[in-house]
Amino acid sequence: MFGKTGRLVGSVVGGGAAATAVPSIVGPEMSVRGDLHSDGDLHIEGTVQGDIRVKHLVVAKDAVVRGDVEAVTVRVAGSGIGALRAREVVLTQTAKMQGDLYHEVLSIEPGAQLEGHCRRLEPAKAAEEPLALTVHAPPEASVLSLQAPPRRSTH
Repeated sequence: MFGKTGRLVGSVVGGGAAATAVPSIVGPEMSVRGDLHSDGDLHIEGTVQGDIRVKHLVVAKDAVVRGDVEAVTVRVAGSGIGALRAREVVLTQTAKMQGDLYHEVLSIEPGAQLEGHCRRLEPAKAAEEPLALTVHAPPEASVLSLQAPPRRSTH
């Protein structure tokens, strides 16, 4: 586990690619104040006061999140206050959300509480339609912007 220099060698949890699949966990006795950013998964059982940006988020039954959330998937069984933006959102029967939801897919189980607006997002087309570089001003102004090309008709 530790080399002769005192540095961590390998992984404590099995090593290799499997170790990166382990989610970060905010335990039930833990309270975090500040923003959380990760390219991995986060499982919250305690309290987080701050914005969260992760790949996959699970908010457990007794957990509380106060802040905006951005993720690919979010499953809420606890309480949340703030805007939530994700491709897929699941509110379980014990969920209590206050804030707007921005989603592609939304599932709300009977018993879940939601106070806020739901806004459906269009599915991401980034892989199909790359951004094109266009000039919106005379060349001497040197103002450039990115915009998606016009949509192609599928008919």
